[in-house]
Amino acid sequence: MTTLEDLYASYCRRRGCRPNSFLSRYLQEEFTRHSQQRVLESLDLSNNYVGAKGIIPVLDLVKNVKTVRRLDVRKNMLEHEQLEHLVYCLALHPSIEEVDVSGNALDDGSVDIILKLLQANESITVFRVDGNHFASSSLSLINDHLERNKERKAERQKEMPPVYTGKWFRAQVRGSLTEETSGGHVHFSTWWKNQQYIMRVSRRAQVRVVMDVDDPKAARQAGFFVFYSDGTRKVIVADADHIAAESNVDHSHCFVTLLAEEHAAYSIMPFTFHPERSMSFTLMVELCQESLKSSEGWVTLEPVDSALDWLVYVMHGEWTSASAGGSPAQHLWCRNPMIHVQYAGSIQSYRMASPATVFVQLSKSIDADENDDRHIGFDVVTLDTTGNNKPPICCKEESRKCMCPHEHRTTVTASFVIMCAALDLFIVPSTAIPGELGSYTVTVFSSVPLRLTTSAFPHGWNYRAVKGVWDEDNCGGSRERSMSWKCNPSLALHFDAHQSPPDLTLFLEESLPRPKSPVRRGSADSCGNLMDSLSAVEETQKKKELKEFLHRHQLSHLEGCISLVEACPPMYRLLYSSEYSRGSVVSLVVPAISEEFFLLAATRHAGQLGNFILHIFSSRPFVTDELKTLALREREYQLLQCAQESQARQAANSVLAKKRSGPKDSEDAVHAHNEILLRCMVTGEKYVDRDFPRGGSSLWVDPAKKTPAWCGKEIYWKRPTELVEEVTFLREWKCDCPFPFSRREWFASVTYAIATKPLWLQI
Repeated sequence: MTTLEDLYASYCRRRGCRPNSFLSRYLQEEFTRHSQQRVLESLDLSNNYVGAKGIIPVLDLVKNVKTVRRLDVRKNMLEHEQLEHLVYCLALHPSIEEVDVSGNALDDGSVDIILKLLQANESITVFRVDGNHFASSSLSLINDHLERNKERKAERQKEMPPVYTGKWFRAQVRGSLTEETSGGHVHFSTWWKNQQYIMRVSRRAQVRVVMDVDDPKAARQAGFFVFYSDGTRKVIVADADHIAAESNVDHSHCFVTLLAEEHAAYSIMPFTFHPERSMSFTLMVELCQESLKSSEGWVTLEPVDSALDWLVYVMHGEWTSASAGGSPAQHLWCRNPMIHVQYAGSIQSYRMASPATVFVQLSKSIDADENDDRHIGFDVVTLDTTGNNKPPICCKEESRKCMCPHEHRTTVTASFVIMCAALDLFIVPSTAIPGELGSYTVTVFSSVPLRLTTSAFPHGWNYRAVKGVWDEDNCGGSRERSMSWKCNPSLALHFDAHQSPPDLTLFLEESLPRPKSPVRRGSADSCGNLMDSLSAVEETQKKKELKEFLHRHQLSHLEGCISLVEACPPMYRLLYSSEYSRGSVVSLVVPAISEEFFLLAATRHAGQLGNFILHIFSSRPFVTDELKTLALREREYQLLQCAQESQARQAANSVLAKKRSGPKDSEDAVHAHNEILLRCMVTGEKYVDRDFPRGGSSLWVDPAKKTPAWCGKEIYWKRPTELVEEVTFLREWKCDCPFPFSRREWFASVTYAIATKPLWLQI
């Protein structure tokens, strides 16, 4: 059976505060004193400060324990907000008679709600307000209402009630909860599974709701909530704005009395305290008729129509080491699992133009008590403007439809309204910090049919992660500050030339290698055991802290930048560039680009060492080459140009040589030619052209044979000395002879070389 202490702890969890230990012990003693029954006649907090926040669950407990007659909350720093909740909890309380709010922070602005309480609940005959900031006129009004309540109480005790008092108008239904439809108390995230019943009344009146449990069991505690409802669907939000009343929690008989309005609809939700507990019950609603003068009325009670209820979709997922990307503030946010939500109803124009209400609930645990250190939240984003049916890589305001901020709770919720035609969204659950692992459940309530599919990273994008390093050979610094900027690592991307120009989203993740922990040195004692002295331990700790501080300092000054440069050396014209940022991540979004380019990863200052990871996203397929410095790429380009020029020159010379080539000497003639040259070089003797064997050179033509086609019609044989004597120089000959030769001497040397080396001659 649920004890008073259990109820108090449950209300504290709902309000997000810790139970007061003194009050918990007092409730346990009262439960034992009344033979294990939830009976509480007096609650005194005058000597036990619980504060403005802690008083709220105490008042919730008093509201649902119908036997409390006296409530003392003196000296608890109550203000107008807490007094409003006190009035809400005591307005329909059947047993309360005495209330003491002395010594708090109340003033004349709270008089009106105190008077409303005394009017709504005439059983309150004592209401002490000493020690507050009330004027004498306000105190006089309160005393007048108390005197009136005392008089009416005395009249009720003297007069016997007539026979017709208590005329009821009643509605009754039978229902049940199965293991699948039993979601438990609102303390659990699955409470929305419970069946709900819509209640309406014909006029403003007090309504008594009673639930009797079939086959009651002490281990199966039950109760029900009364929510403010729209009269069509289940209520899926259980907060103070939606809860109209809450019954007591019991294993057999639960009841509550509330004031129902004429034009309002209410939803009654029976529950078992723990989920997945089956139960059959009878739910009865009675409209109270206090006198014959009251007009007749009626009350209706019917289950929520499933055809008009929410459409519910449940998706289970898990944050793993590869998919726990963190909040939208992190560059790894896109690694989180995503849920693609699409409209799946009629595509008629009037339906596409109608609004749809979507309610999203993210839970990491069913039980609110099983809360770990993770802060959870989610974002609802539209499609990316550049991608084809893909989610955005970065969560920006222009693409965000709805946001649920990260909270340290087991369940978080958010809702939004959108046109059916625009219902093509992604739900992105996340944790506040990257790398936090665990499972989760996303429940989507919708007023229109939906189609939900899961999406895993990279969510249809073409993605590459390139790891690199700024070391001694490639840390050239920024283009604006350093002449060695070409000594930075660069990367080339290659796209299909037949497709449209690609778009890019880039992240540069900077890091430094973690400092190695210093090795702790020890000294051996007399027994030979290794023992660290206190000074050595302190020195090791100081070194460790110093290295960590130096690592943080260096990382804070490591400013990275991504830039796109045109693949055209040596200028490498700048196309796009990000700002230098001291954060660990730099981002750059590039629209459609048609030029060939290199990605350049640089630091602001030359000589800064570190590691980096370049994350590349594109809607078009691409391949990458290896990381190289721009200087190395420029050198390779120059060598390639030189090789191409040499090949072109060799090809041109080969073509020209083929056109000018004459008959070649035989192998014997070449051998004899080389022997003559070698003998002359060894002995120093002079040689003349007639010593050489006859061959295919222009200086030797066999007169016995037919003249070759490449020779002229007439051949004149001249000695070099004869040519020197009769040489004539052109007047406009611009060639200068090398020093110290004259033109005549230079010509003689040239002709002599031709005579001795005929194969060198080019005709």
